[in-house]
Amino acid sequence: MPVSGVDQVRMGTAEISHRLCTAGQGCHACVSKCPTNALALDVALLRLLVSREACVGCGMCEMICKTVNDRVAIRVIPARQW
Repeated sequence: MPVSGVDQVRMGTAEISHRLCTAGQGCHACVSKCPTNALALDVALLRLLVSREACVGCGMCEMICKTVNDRVAIRVIPARQW
């Protein structure tokens, strides 16, 4: 069945390891690359937040994190297969 937009796809959900994430040091490269705007920087807490409703699990954030950090702080947890 064809989909009309990226928001209709559900491959998984991004999970952030706040222990490894460098958002508190100014990195938020993944936020600008998210095609569904599922990532946001909480300025008060200096940490990333994932909107579970908007995240489709495409993995773009994980790929960006791998290119700009020594340790990957974002992993996409695959959706269950039915």
